[in-house]
Amino acid sequence: MISKSIGLLVIEDNIGDARIIEEYLKNIKNFVFNLKFSVRLTEAINLLERTTFDLILLDLSLPDSKKTESLSTLLDKNLNIPIIILTGFDDEEHGIASVKKGAQDYLVKGELDKVVLSRSILYAIERFKIEKKLKKSEEKYKNERDNLMNILESLQDGVLIINGHYDIEYVNPAFIKEFGSYEGKKCFQYLFDRSSYCPNCKKNNILSGNIVREEFNLKNIQKTFDFVGTSLNNPDGGKSILVILHDITRLKQVEQKLREISSLKTEFLNRVSHELKTPLVVMKGYLDLMLNQKRQELNSDTIVWLEEMERGYERLQDKIEKLLITSHLDSPSYTLNPKTENLSFLINKCIRDLSSLLQLRNHSLKLDIDEDLYGEFVKEEIYEVISNLLSNAINNTPKGGKIKIKSEIKDSTIIVSIQDNGVGITVDEKDRLFKKFGKIERYGKKLDVLIDGTGLGLYVSKKILKLHGGNIWVESEGRDKGSTFYFSLPYKSIEKQQNLLIS
Repeated sequence: MISKSIGLLVIEDNIGDARIIEEYLKNIKNFVFNLKFSVRLTEAINLLERTTFDLILLDLSLPDSKKTESLSTLLDKNLNIPIIILTGFDDEEHGIASVKKGAQDYLVKGELDKVVLSRSILYAIERFKIEKKLKKSEEKYKNERDNLMNILESLQDGVLIINGHYDIEYVNPAFIKEFGSYEGKKCFQYLFDRSSYCPNCKKNNILSGNIVREEFNLKNIQKTFDFVGTSLNNPDGGKSILVILHDITRLKQVEQKLREISSLKTEFLNRVSHELKTPLVVMKGYLDLMLNQKRQELNSDTIVWLEEMERGYERLQDKIEKLLITSHLDSPSYTLNPKTENLSFLINKCIRDLSSLLQLRNHSLKLDIDEDLYGEFVKEEIYEVISNLLSNAINNTPKGGKIKIKSEIKDSTIIVSIQDNGVGITVDEKDRLFKKFGKIERYGKKLDVLIDGTGLGLYVSKKILKLHGGNIWVESEGRDKGSTFYFSLPYKSIEKQQNLLIS
């Protein structure tokens, strides 16, 4: 918006013409014109260096400047002020030339009145402001475009810009190095040797603003690329497509190698675990024979040694089972076959199965769970989760400790917590808990805990729960402040369960 007070410099050597301009401007309503006059160009330039003006009225016929030089002299000063040229009847040609050179307008003195003069001044000021904004915007766009082009030129990934007709408008050097010359080609010709556009381009509608990402192989160069396509807004309001192609051939090869290694590892664990189980069965058979059928023939020391061997067998058997479960869950052929089951039943079963360990450690256990916690899961696997968490609570709580198991249903999710007042978990230990073989070593730390374990229990539990759409996490305030393990599973309401049974 134009200010109500306008600073105006009139460069005019004819005092009569200057007086007429002053009178016209005095009678213009709603605006106040602060006028300064100068009869020479040099004098005007000195004044412009000291004072700020909104507009210059410039007479071309000045005593110290030629007609063709006055405007050029002012424009060369980069004053950033709009200029209106004043001409006589015989100088109209110079007026037109001045506008082409950079003046906002020209006025013929003999045709002036206050309406023409005021309108020309106000229009010139407003137009000059608009031109400044446009120029600034163009410069900003040019700088942004130059910066973008510099970035694209330096990228190691291929970059392609396509218009709405699938014509290639730009290709960066990395793209040309990979695919060669692109002049006169459509993108589908350039990349795929196709005669028409790719169906996925239309289907995904990239020009409407959708971001498309997919992998594809270019057989002619035997490489795999990660394709990312998105739309660009052009200055003219149109749309273009920006495509970035990242060569992931090496990554895919590494992934394939890792899959092969993982498969070999799984096969190795399976084989080793099964091979270990065979001699263990024999050992267990002889231990049972001696402890059950030959006990009367043994002295007390031998019985103690055999019972210790039996406990060692149980620990080793548990480790082998953990390895087998881990191998099973990590196998690519693993499939989940859940059924509708009651989680509260499994929790109670785990408590019964571990009651001897609870008694051995002299722990008290408080149970606060719903009777009917239905969900869809593989009961053997969720039993493994509960058993792992409860065993951890028992083993990591000094004798005479307290354990509490609680359930709640929140947002169609079952959340079960197993809380103890044991040795707790530090911040560093939390980072390792759920990793494979992430056992926290308690040996030699003078803690009244059971230190046996493989470091696979929590890893297996997390894996099982993730496969069931659940989660597992832990909270602890630190050493000797206890810990609470939580796990979640999707909830299936009793009504749904009844409807399922009826149908």
